[in-house]
Amino acid sequence: MKIYTKTGDKGKTSLFGGKRVFKSSKRVEAYGTIDELGSMFGMIIAMLSKKKQLTLIVKDLLKIQSTLMDIGGLLARPNADTKQTDIEEIYIADCINFLELKIDSMTDVLDELKNFIMLGGGVNSSYIFVARAVCRRAERHIVSLDRKESVSPYILKYLNRLSDYLFTLGRFVNKKENKKEVIWKSIVR
Repeated sequence: MKIYTKTGDKGKTSLFGGKRVFKSSKRVEAYGTIDELGSMFGMIIAMLSKKKQLTLIVKDLLKIQSTLMDIGGLLARPNADTKQTDIEEIYIADCINFLELKIDSMTDVLDELKNFIMLGGGVNSSYIFVARAVCRRAERHIVSLDRKESVSPYILKYLNRLSDYLFTLGRFVNKKENKKEVIWKSIVR
């Protein structure tokens, strides 16, 4: 099977179900940004797999990356079957609970956050913070899509929680790698 089909050469793509839309559509922008976020997870997984003290996190990241693939698929499928949507929403609700448990467990070992921090530290945490920014962009695209066509509120909630997870993970990785958090001090006074 060839990887190229030439069907997108004029700027259109097919959604699940066969409907053709422009690649610039809100729906394609939304699931395309989810795809970008999943790619960021692939890079972070590759980097953290090399760190013995962080290998347990990799299993969680693979689960999240798989969930992002599922969400991308859901976004590429307009007018989904209601019964199937109910099952998928239960699945995403479970994934939200998973993120909350992971956030809480990492927060338990982190210093209390009393100030805004600069998003950086080590190379690994810096990539995690970039993934968080991509997650927020995906969330904005999905909110924009939701204003035009209905999107499951569970998808929006998941991305909001995933952003919180990534922020916490960035801090957690900094701590594990003994990288100091830098407190943000405004230069505008």
